[in-house]
Amino acid sequence: MKTETKSLLVDTLSILLIIVAVIAIVFPYAWLALTSIKPKLYIFSMPPVWLPPEPTLDNYISLFSRLPFFYYFRNSIII
Repeated sequence: MKTETKSLLVDTLSILLIIVAVIAIVFPYAWLALTSIKPKLYIFSMPPVWLPPEPTLDNYISLFSRLPFFYYFRNSIII
């Protein structure tokens, strides 16, 4: 193999590896964000629903109204 071909192959494989790594790192956060706007019906449905047909903020309303979220958050910051 010529050095130009080897260099192109190494560059291509490096870029593919970086793309796979970025997807592996970003996917859990994207899933977390999408799950946070799903109604409870869609959270555990099989097959999984990627984008809910009716996004809702009820989970956030529940978080801030039913739980002392800021108390728990403050404890996490202090620790």
